[in-house]
Amino acid sequence: MNSNFQNRKVFYILLAFFAFAVFFFNQNHLNQDTIYFKHILPIAENVLKGEGYTNAAGEPAFYPIWGYVFLQMPGLIMGLPQLWTLFIQFSFSILAVILFYKLFEINEKYWHIPLFIPFFALCSIKTADGLASILLIAYAYNVIAYFKTRKIKNLYYSGLAIAILVNLRSEYIYLPVFQTILFLFCLKNWQKYLKINVIFVIIAFVAMLPWAIRSYLITDKIRFNSSNGGAVMYISLGQLPQNKWGISPTDSTAYSIAAANGIDDPFSPEADTLFQRLTKEAILDNPSEFIKKMGYNAIKVFTNGVYTGEYANYFLGKQLRSKIDNKLNITPNKIEQIKIIINLPLNKSIPLIVEKFIQMLFLPIFFVLMLFLLYNIIFNKSRNNETLLTVLMIILFKILLISLIQYEYRHTTGFYLLAFGVFAFLLNKRSLINREH
Repeated sequence: MNSNFQNRKVFYILLAFFAFAVFFFNQNHLNQDTIYFKHILPIAENVLKGEGYTNAAGEPAFYPIWGYVFLQMPGLIMGLPQLWTLFIQFSFSILAVILFYKLFEINEKYWHIPLFIPFFALCSIKTADGLASILLIAYAYNVIAYFKTRKIKNLYYSGLAIAILVNLRSEYIYLPVFQTILFLFCLKNWQKYLKINVIFVIIAFVAMLPWAIRSYLITDKIRFNSSNGGAVMYISLGQLPQNKWGISPTDSTAYSIAAANGIDDPFSPEADTLFQRLTKEAILDNPSEFIKKMGYNAIKVFTNGVYTGEYANYFLGKQLRSKIDNKLNITPNKIEQIKIIINLPLNKSIPLIVEKFIQMLFLPIFFVLMLFLLYNIIFNKSRNNETLLTVLMIILFKILLISLIQYEYRHTTGFYLLAFGVFAFLLNKRSLINREH
């Protein structure tokens, strides 16, 4: 027993060093960087000044939702908001891995450590997505623990996880609703789970009530999401290549349409209402195109991999990396892109090649994990296993959201660890069965 404790201690020390390396070399990430400095920090600063939840222009802010903004305040008081944020995300990412092993009831393996790269990379970005992925693990663990032990504390913890989660990423308000519906369709003894899921639905909506009430008091509209939702939904229709709507999936599209309608900010409540209407009209005018868009995004979930970090930025700096990325983005030919990278000076090309190699390495890994998930959803009797059923529902919810709304690397990375857990769980289960025979 003492030997096992020592082995686990060594494992988590190595894991912490590995996670720290990911956080350290990804500190110059560009992903979501503009949103952090342009929206999140200014709002947090205004709250501390006593100016309320207002944006840089001093107007009431409805984007982003306030959970991640409030996280910045202790860091701003200390004068180190970025360091504080990353410290919190680093600490909770390690705790999430501990829960990961308890959730799937598998032993720590040293070969697992490099496979945590996408999870730690997501957690090292200054965005709510990393914390959301951590809370999903905490939620799943406590839900399953409650089903197994009926300890009320696990019910409290899972409810708390959902309450925090919806105030970080408002789309998760629909997760308990989705779970309730699937439980009704997938389980013969659905009565056992119905009451608990209804409780989670109530918790999610109650946790969002302060945001919704504030929205109503200021804009006369109840809003259970942040005001960028409409713009995101509309421009994301353009993720379907050569779509019949002629929409380009860029922020500039949102800005130009908002400006044409006399709105300065495409993420304001007024713009949100406009883009929600435009989205509905576009879908109703061409529903088959929307179905194609959903199918296209679903395929990208399987084939485009996950976010693995922007480690070259540590060596290149943000400004130079932006210039290189702009050049690569206007060069659609992949071979030409490779030539551009190779022709750079060695001290610039090598970091980029290493970063791209890590990203390419996880393409087949994630593809296999997704195929494995699909196979087990279709053929494996997962409905007889509470762990698998709960986790698969979360993953299916995420895939559905990506298909309906928007695909980005960070969105698939948000459920990467759960997908890997299902793989490790079933692998371990089959290994135990083989030993018995």
